[in-house]
Amino acid sequence: MKKKLRRTVIKYFHASGPGIETLVEKMLAFEPNELNVTYKQLEILQFLAKGMTLKEIAIKLVMSKSNIEKKIYSLCKKINVQNQKELIAFAHKNGLL
Repeated sequence: MKKKLRRTVIKYFHASGPGIETLVEKMLAFEPNELNVTYKQLEILQFLAKGMTLKEIAIKLVMSKSNIEKKIYSLCKKINVQNQKELIAFAHKNGLL
């Protein structure tokens, strides 16, 4: 992604609160053909790693619990893990968190 666009995206999300820049930078660092992880999936992954429940994440992101479950399922399929525990372990091992 071009540097100017990257800076614009980071500045835009800066207003969302502390720590969001790091999350966006990690998302932008991926090449399109690598993991193809979405911003929302990374955001959900961070909340899971903090120990939040699906219901708490849904409330925080103003989404349904089933939508959160679908995004987690999709992420697990993308990186070929079986459950949330493996997902979090993978994220730590590969610098997603």
